[in-house]
Amino acid sequence: MKKILALLLFAFVSAVACTGADTSVKKDWDMESRSLAVVDMTNSNDNYLDASSRLLAKLEESVNDTIFVLNQENPTFKLKFKVTDYREGSRLTRMATLGASNSARAELQVKAALYQGKNMLGAWEVNTWVNGGMTGGSEDTLFKRAADEIITHMKGSY
Repeated sequence: MKKILALLLFAFVSAVACTGADTSVKKDWDMESRSLAVVDMTNSNDNYLDASSRLLAKLEESVNDTIFVLNQENPTFKLKFKVTDYREGSRLTRMATLGASNSARAELQVKAALYQGKNMLGAWEVNTWVNGGMTGGSEDTLFKRAADEIITHMKGSY
């Protein structure tokens, strides 16, 4: 009994003793120098306004995983994008064919560019699609995947 009590006491003391935190902060940037505006360049006569607004929302969500801070007034960086093609497809057909029908697949094509002032730092053409499967795939996934792809390029992973 004494051994079990001693073992439990040792486990408790060592668990408490093995925790802690120490922070040292050294930075040479401020949040103003990392401000980013996301600008939708999609034309209203392209009939892609719904798609561009859905992509804009996903881009703003995805920026939270970066060092950038959203700021529409006087930003240091601008991420400009334009939806060049969007086809919603038929979710019901995707479900019925388990994604085998290419005519039912949802597709999104976007051109995006990152600017600092008037200088273009990078430009990307992103094509995403949803084929389906048992649930037919979600258009929400289509926009999330496109936003994540653009943000990944901005982080410099490609």
